[in-house]
Amino acid sequence: MLEHASLEAENLRLKVEEELKAHFDDLQLIGKLNTSTLAQITLTTIQRSFEMDGLRFSRFLSDRTSDEAEPFLTDSLRAVLDEHGLTGEDRTSAGNAIGVVLRSMFYSSSPDQRLLMQRMSRAYVIAFALKSEPRVLRYFDDLLAETHLYVGTDVLVNALSERYVPTEDQHTRNLLRAASAAGARLILTAPVLDELCAHIRLADDEYRNYSHVLDRIESYEIARQQPKILVRAFLYTQIEKDPGRPRSWMQFVNQFCIYSDLHKQDATRQMRRYLVSQFGLEYESRNDVNSISDHTRHSSLKASLRDLKGSESQAATDAYVYELVMHRRATRNEGARSVEYGFQTWWLSSGERSAVRAMSRLDRHSDPVLMQPAFLSKYIQFAPSADQARQSLGEFVPSLLGIRLGRRVAEHDFHKLIETMEEAESLEPGGRAARMAELADRLKSVTHKEFGRDFDSTQESLSIDSHYRHR
Repeated sequence: MLEHASLEAENLRLKVEEELKAHFDDLQLIGKLNTSTLAQITLTTIQRSFEMDGLRFSRFLSDRTSDEAEPFLTDSLRAVLDEHGLTGEDRTSAGNAIGVVLRSMFYSSSPDQRLLMQRMSRAYVIAFALKSEPRVLRYFDDLLAETHLYVGTDVLVNALSERYVPTEDQHTRNLLRAASAAGARLILTAPVLDELCAHIRLADDEYRNYSHVLDRIESYEIARQQPKILVRAFLYTQIEKDPGRPRSWMQFVNQFCIYSDLHKQDATRQMRRYLVSQFGLEYESRNDVNSISDHTRHSSLKASLRDLKGSESQAATDAYVYELVMHRRATRNEGARSVEYGFQTWWLSSGERSAVRAMSRLDRHSDPVLMQPAFLSKYIQFAPSADQARQSLGEFVPSLLGIRLGRRVAEHDFHKLIETMEEAESLEPGGRAARMAELADRLKSVTHKEFGRDFDSTQESLSIDSHYRHR
Protein backbone atom coordinates (compact mmCIF):
# COMPACT_ATOMS: atom_id res chain seq x y z
CA MET A 1 0.00 0.00 0.00
CA LEU A 2 2.74 2.49 0.94
CA GLU A 3 4.83 1.52 -2.09
CA HIS A 4 1.82 2.02 -4.35
CA ALA A 5 1.12 5.43 -2.79
CA SER A 6 4.76 6.48 -3.22
CA LEU A 7 4.82 5.37 -6.86
CA GLU A 8 1.55 7.15 -7.59
CA ALA A 9 2.80 10.36 -5.97
CA GLU A 10 6.10 10.22 -7.88
CA ASN A 11 4.29 9.65 -11.18
CA LEU A 12 1.98 12.59 -10.51
CA ARG A 13 4.86 14.92 -9.75
CA LEU A 14 6.83 13.82 -12.83
CA LYS A 15 3.82 14.24 -15.12
CA VAL A 16 3.26 17.79 -13.90
CA GLU A 17 6.95 18.61 -14.37
CA GLU A 18 6.79 17.32 -17.95
CA GLU A 19 3.70 19.45 -18.60
CA LEU A 20 5.46 22.53 -17.26
CA LYS A 21 8.56 21.86 -19.34
CA ALA A 22 6.39 21.53 -22.44
CA HIS A 23 4.72 24.83 -21.60
CA PHE A 24 8.07 26.56 -21.32
CA ASP A 25 9.15 24.99 -24.62
CA ASP A 26 6.10 26.57 -26.27
CA LEU A 27 7.18 29.98 -24.95
CA GLN A 28 10.52 29.59 -26.84
CA LEU A 29 12.61 31.34 -24.22
CA ILE A 30 16.17 32.45 -24.83
CA GLY A 31 18.36 32.43 -21.74
CA LYS A 32 20.70 30.39 -19.60
CA LEU A 33 17.95 28.46 -17.75
CA ASN A 34 16.66 25.26 -19.31
CA THR A 35 13.01 24.21 -19.17
CA SER A 36 13.67 21.61 -16.44
CA THR A 37 15.11 24.28 -14.12
CA LEU A 38 12.23 26.62 -14.91
CA ALA A 39 9.74 23.86 -14.03
CA GLN A 40 11.50 23.33 -10.70
CA ILE A 41 11.47 27.06 -9.97
CA THR A 42 7.75 27.13 -10.72
CA LEU A 43 6.99 24.41 -8.19
CA THR A 44 9.35 25.99 -5.66
CA THR A 45 7.49 29.28 -6.08
CA ILE A 46 4.25 27.54 -5.19
CA GLN A 47 5.96 26.04 -2.17
CA ARG A 48 7.22 29.44 -1.06
CA SER A 49 3.72 30.88 -1.41
CA PHE A 50 2.49 28.31 1.09
CA GLU A 51 5.31 29.22 3.45
CA MET A 52 4.50 32.93 3.27
CA ASP A 53 0.78 32.62 3.98
CA GLY A 54 -0.31 29.01 3.77
CA LEU A 55 -3.84 29.45 5.03
CA ARG A 56 -4.94 32.18 2.64
CA PHE A 57 -3.10 30.60 -0.29
CA SER A 58 -4.80 27.25 0.41
CA ARG A 59 -8.15 29.00 0.50
CA PHE A 60 -7.37 30.57 -2.86
CA LEU A 61 -6.47 27.20 -4.35
CA SER A 62 -9.67 25.65 -3.02
CA ASP A 63 -12.06 28.11 -4.73
CA ARG A 64 -10.06 30.57 -6.91
CA THR A 65 -12.86 33.12 -6.80
CA SER A 66 -10.50 36.11 -6.69
CA ASP A 67 -7.04 37.28 -7.66
CA GLU A 68 -5.66 36.62 -4.20
CA ALA A 69 -2.80 34.60 -5.67
CA GLU A 70 -1.02 37.61 -7.16
CA PRO A 71 0.57 38.92 -3.93
CA PHE A 72 1.77 35.43 -3.01
CA LEU A 73 3.21 34.76 -6.44
CA THR A 74 4.96 38.10 -6.80
CA ASP A 75 6.76 37.93 -3.46
CA SER A 76 7.46 34.20 -3.67
CA LEU A 77 8.80 34.35 -7.21
CA ARG A 78 11.07 37.27 -6.34
CA ALA A 79 12.55 35.29 -3.41
CA VAL A 80 13.12 32.17 -5.52
CA LEU A 81 14.76 34.11 -8.34
CA ASP A 82 17.04 35.72 -5.74
CA GLU A 83 18.08 32.28 -4.53
CA HIS A 84 19.03 31.31 -8.08
CA GLY A 85 21.09 34.49 -8.44
CA LEU A 86 19.22 35.66 -11.54
CA THR A 87 19.68 39.27 -12.58
CA GLY A 88 19.13 41.51 -15.58
CA GLU A 89 17.47 40.20 -18.72
CA ASP A 90 17.67 36.54 -17.59
CA ARG A 91 15.72 37.40 -14.45
CA THR A 92 13.11 39.42 -16.33
CA SER A 93 12.67 36.75 -19.01
CA ALA A 94 12.43 33.87 -16.52
CA GLY A 95 10.15 35.82 -14.18
CA ASN A 96 7.72 36.73 -16.94
CA ALA A 97 7.63 33.19 -18.30
CA ILE A 98 7.10 31.61 -14.89
CA GLY A 99 4.33 34.13 -14.17
CA VAL A 100 2.57 33.08 -17.37
CA VAL A 101 2.88 29.39 -16.52
CA LEU A 102 1.70 29.89 -12.93
CA ARG A 103 -1.39 31.80 -14.04
CA SER A 104 -2.09 28.99 -16.47
CA MET A 105 -1.77 26.45 -13.67
CA PHE A 106 -4.19 28.38 -11.46
CA TYR A 107 -6.85 29.34 -13.99
CA SER A 108 -6.64 26.77 -16.81
CA SER A 109 -4.81 23.86 -15.27
CA SER A 110 -4.69 20.30 -16.52
CA PRO A 111 -6.29 17.50 -14.44
CA ASP A 112 -2.87 16.40 -13.14
CA GLN A 113 -1.90 19.95 -12.22
CA ARG A 114 -5.16 20.43 -10.33
CA LEU A 115 -4.70 17.13 -8.52
CA LEU A 116 -1.12 17.96 -7.53
CA MET A 117 -2.04 21.41 -6.25
CA GLN A 118 -4.99 20.01 -4.31
CA ARG A 119 -2.71 17.56 -2.55
CA MET A 120 -0.04 20.19 -1.99
CA SER A 121 -2.67 22.49 -0.55
CA ARG A 122 -4.11 19.91 1.82
CA ALA A 123 -0.66 18.79 2.93
CA TYR A 124 0.52 22.30 3.56
CA VAL A 125 -2.55 23.32 5.53
CA ILE A 126 -1.50 20.67 8.06
CA ALA A 127 2.13 21.77 7.92
CA PHE A 128 1.08 25.42 8.17
CA ALA A 129 -0.93 24.69 11.30
CA LEU A 130 2.10 23.06 12.86
CA LYS A 131 4.62 25.65 11.73
CA SER A 132 2.57 28.78 12.46
CA GLU A 133 2.19 27.84 16.12
CA PRO A 134 4.97 25.62 17.53
CA ARG A 135 2.91 25.13 20.69
CA VAL A 136 0.60 22.94 18.63
CA LEU A 137 3.43 20.44 18.29
CA ARG A 138 4.26 20.64 21.98
CA TYR A 139 0.58 20.27 22.84
CA PHE A 140 0.25 16.92 21.13
CA ASP A 141 3.66 15.80 22.33
CA ASP A 142 2.68 16.60 25.93
CA LEU A 143 -0.96 15.47 25.80
CA LEU A 144 -0.16 12.15 27.48
CA ALA A 145 2.66 13.42 29.70
CA GLU A 146 0.44 14.06 32.71
CA THR A 147 -2.21 11.46 31.96
CA HIS A 148 -3.12 8.84 34.59
CA LEU A 149 -4.66 5.68 33.15
CA TYR A 150 -6.39 3.16 35.40
CA VAL A 151 -5.88 -0.03 33.40
CA GLY A 152 -8.93 -2.26 33.06
CA THR A 153 -8.96 -6.03 33.52
CA ASP A 154 -9.81 -6.63 29.87
CA VAL A 155 -6.65 -4.81 28.77
CA LEU A 156 -4.47 -6.92 31.07
CA VAL A 157 -6.07 -10.19 29.98
CA ASN A 158 -5.34 -9.28 26.36
CA ALA A 159 -1.75 -8.43 27.29
CA LEU A 160 -1.24 -11.84 28.91
CA SER A 161 -2.80 -13.61 25.93
CA GLU A 162 -0.19 -12.05 23.62
CA ARG A 163 2.78 -13.58 25.43
CA TYR A 164 3.71 -15.85 22.50
CA VAL A 165 2.51 -13.64 19.66
CA PRO A 166 5.35 -12.06 17.61
CA THR A 167 6.31 -8.65 18.95
CA GLU A 168 4.98 -6.77 15.94
CA ASP A 169 1.51 -8.28 16.51
CA GLN A 170 1.39 -7.69 20.27
CA HIS A 171 -1.12 -4.85 20.02
CA THR A 172 -1.92 -4.50 23.71
CA ARG A 173 1.58 -5.15 25.03
CA ASN A 174 3.06 -2.65 22.60
CA LEU A 175 0.36 -0.17 23.57
CA LEU A 176 1.23 -0.37 27.27
CA ARG A 177 4.93 0.05 26.59
CA ALA A 178 4.37 2.95 24.20
CA ALA A 179 1.95 4.74 26.52
CA SER A 180 4.44 4.50 29.36
CA ALA A 181 7.24 5.75 27.10
CA ALA A 182 5.02 8.70 26.07
CA GLY A 183 4.79 9.75 29.71
CA ALA A 184 1.44 8.30 30.73
CA ARG A 185 1.20 6.77 34.20
CA LEU A 186 -0.41 3.32 34.03
CA ILE A 187 -2.09 2.32 37.27
CA LEU A 188 -2.91 -1.20 38.45
CA THR A 189 -5.41 -1.30 41.30
CA ALA A 190 -5.85 -4.09 43.80
CA PRO A 191 -9.47 -4.82 42.72
CA VAL A 192 -8.41 -5.15 39.08
CA LEU A 193 -5.49 -7.39 40.08
CA ASP A 194 -7.84 -9.62 42.06
CA GLU A 195 -10.24 -9.82 39.12
CA LEU A 196 -7.38 -10.69 36.78
CA CYS A 197 -6.23 -13.51 39.04
CA ALA A 198 -9.80 -14.78 39.26
CA HIS A 199 -9.94 -14.77 35.46
CA ILE A 200 -6.78 -16.88 35.23
CA ARG A 201 -8.10 -19.32 37.82
CA LEU A 202 -11.32 -19.75 35.83
CA ALA A 203 -9.25 -20.37 32.72
CA ASP A 204 -7.27 -22.98 34.65
CA ASP A 205 -10.50 -24.69 35.75
CA GLU A 206 -11.68 -24.68 32.15
CA TYR A 207 -8.48 -26.27 30.92
CA ARG A 208 -8.25 -28.90 33.66
CA ASN A 209 -11.89 -29.91 33.25
CA TYR A 210 -11.61 -30.33 29.49
CA SER A 211 -7.90 -31.02 28.93
CA HIS A 212 -8.66 -34.48 27.59
CA VAL A 213 -10.54 -32.79 24.73
CA LEU A 214 -8.53 -29.59 24.36
CA ASP A 215 -5.20 -31.37 24.07
CA ARG A 216 -6.41 -33.10 20.88
CA ILE A 217 -7.34 -29.87 19.05
CA GLU A 218 -5.23 -29.38 15.93
CA SER A 219 -7.31 -26.86 14.01
CA TYR A 220 -7.18 -23.08 14.40
CA GLU A 221 -10.87 -22.84 13.51
CA ILE A 222 -11.82 -25.18 16.35
CA ALA A 223 -9.44 -23.53 18.80
CA ARG A 224 -11.06 -20.16 18.02
CA GLN A 225 -14.31 -21.39 19.52
CA GLN A 226 -12.77 -21.70 23.00
CA PRO A 227 -14.40 -18.90 25.03
CA LYS A 228 -11.55 -18.41 27.53
CA ILE A 229 -9.02 -16.08 25.94
CA LEU A 230 -5.99 -17.46 27.78
CA VAL A 231 -6.89 -21.07 27.04
CA ARG A 232 -7.40 -20.11 23.41
CA ALA A 233 -3.99 -18.40 23.35
CA PHE A 234 -2.38 -21.55 24.76
CA LEU A 235 -4.11 -23.78 22.19
CA TYR A 236 -2.81 -21.59 19.38
CA THR A 237 0.76 -22.06 20.61
CA GLN A 238 0.33 -25.84 20.58
CA ILE A 239 -1.06 -25.89 17.06
CA GLU A 240 1.71 -23.57 15.89
CA LYS A 241 4.39 -26.00 17.15
CA ASP A 242 6.96 -23.21 17.38
CA PRO A 243 10.18 -24.32 19.16
CA GLY A 244 9.75 -21.58 21.75
CA ARG A 245 6.18 -22.48 22.65
CA PRO A 246 5.22 -23.60 26.17
CA ARG A 247 5.22 -27.38 26.44
CA SER A 248 2.20 -27.49 28.72
CA TRP A 249 -0.59 -25.39 30.18
CA MET A 250 1.36 -25.27 33.44
CA GLN A 251 4.37 -23.80 31.64
CA PHE A 252 2.10 -21.22 29.97
CA VAL A 253 0.73 -20.03 33.32
CA ASN A 254 4.23 -20.08 34.81
CA GLN A 255 5.05 -17.13 32.60
CA PHE A 256 2.93 -14.94 34.88
CA CYS A 257 2.96 -16.66 38.25
CA ILE A 258 4.02 -19.96 39.78
CA TYR A 259 1.41 -22.49 38.66
CA SER A 260 1.37 -24.39 41.94
CA ASP A 261 0.47 -21.10 43.68
CA LEU A 262 -2.24 -20.08 41.22
CA HIS A 263 -5.14 -20.90 43.53
CA LYS A 264 -3.37 -19.42 46.56
CA GLN A 265 -3.07 -15.82 47.68
CA ASP A 266 0.63 -15.88 46.73
CA ALA A 267 -0.38 -15.72 43.06
CA THR A 268 -1.76 -12.21 43.53
CA ARG A 269 1.58 -10.93 44.75
CA GLN A 270 3.43 -12.71 41.95
CA MET A 271 1.07 -11.32 39.30
CA ARG A 272 1.48 -7.81 40.69
CA ARG A 273 5.26 -8.04 40.50
CA TYR A 274 5.10 -9.41 36.96
CA LEU A 275 2.83 -6.64 35.69
CA VAL A 276 4.76 -3.87 37.40
CA SER A 277 8.08 -5.16 36.06
CA GLN A 278 6.92 -6.10 32.57
CA PHE A 279 4.76 -3.09 31.70
CA GLY A 280 5.80 -0.35 34.11
CA LEU A 281 2.48 -0.27 35.94
CA GLU A 282 2.11 1.56 39.25
CA TYR A 283 0.27 -0.33 41.96
CA GLU A 284 -2.45 1.03 44.24
CA SER A 285 -3.10 -1.33 47.15
CA ARG A 286 -6.40 -2.32 48.73
CA ASN A 287 -5.68 0.12 51.54
CA ASP A 288 -5.19 2.92 49.01
CA VAL A 289 -8.49 2.05 47.37
CA ASN A 290 -10.42 1.74 50.63
CA SER A 291 -9.07 5.05 51.88
CA ILE A 292 -10.85 6.98 49.13
CA SER A 293 -13.96 4.82 48.74
CA ASP A 294 -17.13 5.97 50.46
CA HIS A 295 -18.99 2.87 51.64
CA THR A 296 -22.47 4.21 50.98
CA ARG A 297 -21.63 5.56 47.53
CA HIS A 298 -19.72 2.40 46.63
CA SER A 299 -22.71 0.25 47.57
CA SER A 300 -24.98 2.37 45.38
CA LEU A 301 -22.61 2.20 42.42
CA LYS A 302 -22.21 -1.54 42.82
CA ALA A 303 -25.96 -2.02 43.02
CA SER A 304 -26.41 -0.12 39.75
CA LEU A 305 -24.19 -2.71 38.05
CA ARG A 306 -25.42 -5.89 39.66
CA ASP A 307 -27.83 -6.90 36.88
CA LEU A 308 -25.51 -5.67 34.15
CA LYS A 309 -22.40 -7.50 35.33
CA GLY A 310 -24.03 -10.61 36.70
CA SER A 311 -21.25 -10.87 39.26
CA GLU A 312 -20.95 -9.18 42.64
CA SER A 313 -17.15 -9.08 42.49
CA GLN A 314 -17.01 -7.65 38.97
CA ALA A 315 -19.58 -5.01 39.87
CA ALA A 316 -17.49 -4.09 42.91
CA THR A 317 -14.30 -3.86 40.84
CA ASP A 318 -15.91 -1.54 38.29
CA ALA A 319 -17.34 0.64 41.04
CA TYR A 320 -13.92 0.92 42.70
CA VAL A 321 -12.15 1.90 39.47
CA TYR A 322 -14.84 4.46 38.68
CA GLU A 323 -14.49 5.93 42.16
CA LEU A 324 -10.71 6.12 41.82
CA VAL A 325 -10.92 7.99 38.52
CA MET A 326 -13.43 10.49 39.89
CA HIS A 327 -11.50 10.90 43.15
CA ARG A 328 -8.20 11.63 41.40
CA ARG A 329 -9.92 14.12 39.11
CA ALA A 330 -11.45 15.87 42.10
CA THR A 331 -8.22 15.85 44.09
CA ARG A 332 -6.30 17.34 41.17
CA ASN A 333 -9.17 19.74 40.46
CA GLU A 334 -9.13 18.61 36.83
CA GLY A 335 -12.65 19.79 36.11
CA ALA A 336 -12.05 23.37 37.26
CA ARG A 337 -8.50 24.09 36.14
CA SER A 338 -8.06 26.06 32.93
CA VAL A 339 -5.87 23.46 31.25
CA GLU A 340 -5.94 22.87 27.51
CA TYR A 341 -5.41 19.13 27.96
CA GLY A 342 -8.83 18.46 29.50
CA PHE A 343 -9.24 15.66 32.01
CA GLN A 344 -6.00 13.84 32.68
CA THR A 345 -7.30 10.83 34.60
CA TRP A 346 -9.04 8.06 32.63
CA TRP A 347 -10.14 4.45 32.81
CA LEU A 348 -8.38 2.51 30.03
CA SER A 349 -10.80 -0.18 28.91
CA SER A 350 -12.73 -1.24 25.82
CA GLY A 351 -15.48 -3.24 27.49
CA GLU A 352 -17.00 -1.09 30.24
CA ARG A 353 -19.11 1.47 28.34
CA SER A 354 -22.43 0.20 29.71
CA ALA A 355 -21.08 0.09 33.26
CA VAL A 356 -19.79 3.66 33.04
CA ARG A 357 -23.09 4.89 31.64
CA ALA A 358 -24.97 3.28 34.51
CA MET A 359 -22.71 4.79 37.16
CA SER A 360 -22.67 8.20 35.46
CA ARG A 361 -26.47 8.26 35.50
CA LEU A 362 -26.41 7.50 39.19
CA ASP A 363 -23.86 10.27 39.76
CA ARG A 364 -25.81 12.62 37.47
CA HIS A 365 -22.88 13.78 35.39
CA SER A 366 -21.88 13.51 31.74
CA ASP A 367 -18.11 13.76 32.02
CA PRO A 368 -16.31 11.21 29.82
CA VAL A 369 -14.52 8.53 31.85
CA LEU A 370 -13.39 5.78 29.47
CA MET A 371 -10.45 5.93 27.10
CA GLN A 372 -10.47 3.23 24.46
CA PRO A 373 -7.20 1.28 24.11
CA ALA A 374 -7.73 1.38 20.34
CA PHE A 375 -7.85 5.17 20.35
CA LEU A 376 -4.73 5.38 22.50
CA SER A 377 -2.94 3.05 20.11
CA LYS A 378 -3.92 5.10 17.06
CA TYR A 379 -2.91 8.32 18.78
CA ILE A 380 0.54 6.98 19.65
CA GLN A 381 0.99 5.54 16.15
CA PHE A 382 0.29 8.90 14.52
CA ALA A 383 2.15 11.04 17.06
CA PRO A 384 5.57 10.64 15.37
CA SER A 385 4.25 12.22 12.18
CA ALA A 386 4.33 15.57 13.99
CA ASP A 387 8.11 15.22 14.34
CA GLN A 388 8.34 14.08 10.76
CA ALA A 389 6.39 17.12 9.62
CA ARG A 390 8.60 19.42 11.65
CA GLN A 391 11.80 17.95 10.19
CA SER A 392 10.53 17.92 6.61
CA LEU A 393 8.74 21.25 6.63
CA GLY A 394 11.34 23.14 4.61
CA GLU A 395 10.97 20.73 1.69
CA PHE A 396 7.49 19.50 2.46
CA VAL A 397 5.98 20.56 -0.86
CA PRO A 398 6.35 19.32 -3.51
CA SER A 399 8.09 16.36 -1.83
CA LEU A 400 6.58 12.89 -2.06
CA LEU A 401 5.89 13.05 1.68
CA GLY A 402 3.70 16.10 1.15
CA ILE A 403 1.95 14.67 -1.89
CA ARG A 404 1.19 11.40 -0.09
CA LEU A 405 -0.08 13.18 3.00
CA GLY A 406 -2.24 15.45 0.87
CA ARG A 407 -3.71 12.36 -0.74
CA ARG A 408 -5.02 11.27 2.68
CA VAL A 409 -6.86 14.50 3.50
CA ALA A 410 -10.55 14.41 2.48
CA GLU A 411 -11.97 17.56 0.90
CA HIS A 412 -14.56 17.96 3.64
CA ASP A 413 -11.87 17.67 6.32
CA PHE A 414 -9.66 20.13 4.47
CA HIS A 415 -12.37 22.82 4.38
CA LYS A 416 -13.33 22.07 7.96
CA LEU A 417 -9.72 22.56 9.05
CA ILE A 418 -9.54 25.96 7.39
CA GLU A 419 -12.82 27.02 9.01
CA THR A 420 -11.64 25.79 12.40
CA MET A 421 -8.37 27.69 12.12
CA GLU A 422 -10.24 30.88 11.27
CA GLU A 423 -12.59 30.35 14.21
CA ALA A 424 -9.65 29.73 16.58
CA GLU A 425 -8.03 32.99 15.52
CA SER A 426 -11.19 34.86 16.52
CA LEU A 427 -11.25 33.53 20.11
CA GLU A 428 -9.64 35.06 23.17
CA PRO A 429 -6.84 33.02 24.81
CA GLY A 430 -9.20 31.84 27.55
CA GLY A 431 -11.79 30.81 25.01
CA ARG A 432 -9.23 28.85 23.05
CA ALA A 433 -8.02 27.06 26.19
CA ALA A 434 -11.58 26.07 27.14
CA ARG A 435 -12.36 24.89 23.62
CA MET A 436 -9.14 22.87 23.42
CA ALA A 437 -9.91 21.14 26.73
CA GLU A 438 -13.38 20.20 25.51
CA LEU A 439 -12.04 18.86 22.22
CA ALA A 440 -9.26 16.97 24.02
CA ASP A 441 -11.79 15.19 26.22
CA ARG A 442 -13.91 14.27 23.21
CA LEU A 443 -10.83 13.00 21.42
CA LYS A 444 -9.67 10.86 24.35
CA SER A 445 -13.12 9.33 24.87
CA VAL A 446 -13.91 8.74 21.20
CA THR A 447 -15.31 5.39 20.15
CA HIS A 448 -15.17 4.45 16.50
CA LYS A 449 -15.50 1.15 14.71
CA GLU A 450 -12.23 1.83 12.86
CA PHE A 451 -10.36 1.84 16.18
CA GLY A 452 -11.77 -1.51 17.29
CA ARG A 453 -10.17 -3.79 14.73
CA ASP A 454 -7.44 -4.97 17.07
CA PHE A 455 -8.87 -4.11 20.49
CA ASP A 456 -12.57 -4.90 20.28
CA SER A 457 -13.87 -7.11 23.06
CA THR A 458 -15.10 -9.74 20.57
CA GLN A 459 -13.02 -12.84 19.98
CA GLU A 460 -12.54 -12.19 16.28
CA SER A 461 -10.80 -8.86 16.83
CA LEU A 462 -8.29 -9.81 19.50
CA SER A 463 -4.68 -9.68 18.40
CA ILE A 464 -4.09 -13.37 19.06
CA ASP A 465 -6.98 -14.25 16.75
CA SER A 466 -5.84 -11.71 14.17
CA HIS A 467 -2.36 -13.21 14.17
CA TYR A 468 -3.50 -16.81 13.79
CA ARG A 469 -6.51 -16.14 11.55
CA HIS A 470 -4.81 -17.12 8.29
CA ARG A 471 -2.79 -20.02 9.56
